[in-house]
Amino acid sequence: MMRKLIFIVGYFYFKIILKTCRAKLVGREVLEDDFAQGHRMVFCCPHNFLLCLFAGAEIAELKRPRVTLVASLSSDGELISKLLKKFRFDMIRGSSNRGGKKALLELTRAGKEGKSLGLAFDGPKGPPLVPKRGLIGCARATNGSIYLIHGSACHGRFFPFLKPFRVNSWDKFLVPVPFCQIEVHFEKVPAFSAQNDESLEEDFILNYIEKRSKEVFGYLYE
Repeated sequence: MMRKLIFIVGYFYFKIILKTCRAKLVGREVLEDDFAQGHRMVFCCPHNFLLCLFAGAEIAELKRPRVTLVASLSSDGELISKLLKKFRFDMIRGSSNRGGKKALLELTRAGKEGKSLGLAFDGPKGPPLVPKRGLIGCARATNGSIYLIHGSACHGRFFPFLKPFRVNSWDKFLVPVPFCQIEVHFEKVPAFSAQNDESLEEDFILNYIEKRSKEVFGYLYE
């Protein structure tokens, strides 16, 4: 009963965010061009920015096909999964801690079926901003570009006393508030040729994502 109540409250809070906030998507043109050409992609985002990402994309009405996402088997993951299904996302349950192998197989299958994939690269329990290697399996399944997603949220012009806040959790989860301004960056991870050395290619991708994420969010964990 309590979980159902939390879901209802969370759902209506999210709807309020969608109705009252503004959003700017940086890199939108490149992303939507990739979608228009039928390219498959893998979207990866640090766990701390997930709520702002989904809110920003919905507010700005990002043109996208259905994307398959992964959510953990925890109670939090259950709530997130139920919420995102209402916004045209396909969900797979599992994480590096529980059900990870099954989830990775399902994600790989979805990628080979032509779907784009998305995951929190450092979830479900961190360490923060350190990508897990399951991301590489997703990229190989889609044979498409990897987009690193990050951004920020700040108070709006009408009610400057309303400021987005961070939860005191392992990831410093960012929660937008009504009338705030959200900025979402879609950054394509550069291609890298290691002359058929897959391990070097994997290390380049993971190191790039970790380095860029720490440039943006590293101050939170100092």
